[in-house]
Amino acid sequence: MIITAAIWLAFVAAAVRPPWRRGSLGFAVFVATMSFNEIPAVFLGVFIASMLSSPWPGELHHWLIVALLASATTAGLIWLQVRARTTIRVLDIGLADGLGGQSRGKHHELRRTVRPTEVWVRGLLLPFQRRARHVMRQRNLTYGPDRAHRVDVYARPTTGDARPVLIHLHGGGFVSGRKSRESITGSSQWRV
Repeated sequence: MIITAAIWLAFVAAAVRPPWRRGSLGFAVFVATMSFNEIPAVFLGVFIASMLSSPWPGELHHWLIVALLASATTAGLIWLQVRARTTIRVLDIGLADGLGGQSRGKHHELRRTVRPTEVWVRGLLLPFQRRARHVMRQRNLTYGPDRAHRVDVYARPTTGDARPVLIHLHGGGFVSGRKSRESITGSSQWRV
């Protein structure tokens, strides 16, 4: 039980603060921790279930070590979920910069239409939900000569006038990931 709890903590700690960010070791850390960063609430549920279903050690000092490791892992997973919410502020700043100073109305139109509490509930109950139902998707539109030059466009069903465009480049460093998979839940909930 101590080894299991320590392994969980090692992965969560690397997701919270990667020991390497560049080179081969940085890529290995990215691959090992990307799921923890993408769906920390799901991993929290799995971790709690695994800890509760496993037999705890009988000796007091072993029990205390497991409790300490489990508490640190739980805190780390909660922090990853909280930290993910801070990206909205970065997006707001980028939208304000890109749309200009007189764009308050346009900026708020691009703002998330889902309440923050709904995002937490969806993250817990439907972590693999693909996109909001009211969003229409046009897949694999060509923008260049290469077979990889394809883009998916998400929009509201009815738009009569010109609207700003939000371009979302998913993670993966242009070597992994897919446009139809990474960050779809978050990016498709924005009004465009």
